[in-house]
Amino acid sequence: MKTLGVIANTGKPDSADVLTRLSRKAAEMDIQLLACDETADLLDDVQVVDPEKFPHQIDVLMALGGDGTMLSAVRALRGTDTPVVGVNLGSLGFMTSVTQENLEYAIDVLVEGSYTVSTRTRARATIIRDFNELKNTGPLTIS
Repeated sequence: MKTLGVIANTGKPDSADVLTRLSRKAAEMDIQLLACDETADLLDDVQVVDPEKFPHQIDVLMALGGDGTMLSAVRALRGTDTPVVGVNLGSLGFMTSVTQENLEYAIDVLVEGSYTVSTRTRARATIIRDFNELKNTGPLTIS
């Protein structure tokens, strides 16, 4: 692994510190960091990439945040099969597999290639009411 894409929930209290650690470890391991959003504002030595090209220029995507960040990261991949590793920056994350304390270890494992990939499926749903598809209507209230 030579190129690591990064998407972070920059609103999390620990995000700046964790991104600093990530940047330091990436430099130590000669890994290029790429970002396509506001994550780049908190990373040193990051290459900012157009969101359309982002999924095709990375080997692995690291999502730092929680389950919402993981879902955003998967959407950013635009259907490619790039592996995603989630680093939990909160107290509970069902989709994230790495704690922030194990960030550096996770990068070591990625570089060594001594990890396993767990394939997940993604569901897509469309809500239809009275034969009309609902789009951007805000929260759905079921009564």
